[in-house]
Amino acid sequence: MKCRRVCIDTLIWEIVRDGRLGFEFYRDVGIGPHRLAFYCPEAMLGLVQGEEASIDFRLAPVVREGYLLTLGVALFRIPPATVFATEADEWERQLVKLLEHRCERVAFPS
Repeated sequence: MKCRRVCIDTLIWEIVRDGRLGFEFYRDVGIGPHRLAFYCPEAMLGLVQGEEASIDFRLAPVVREGYLLTLGVALFRIPPATVFATEADEWERQLVKLLEHRCERVAFPS
């Protein structure tokens, strides 16, 4: 399970790093007592894997999400199965639309 999670994290990082989606993401960011694997400060948006809520304690992700929402930080859940599949393009498009909406700018201005 840990190997799969590391592989998924690596693939997600390859997609979002270095502003490849038009927005800067950072890895392993601490916000208060919580850590986000991927975070875009401009959009105040963290990325989490969709099944994360079922790992370890069910209450911990709910508490974390509530805390982050009080700070204005939203979470975008990436379905883990789609990272390896052809549907990856779909969640990337949805993510870019959300980033553009939260930042009130286009990803790649001309």
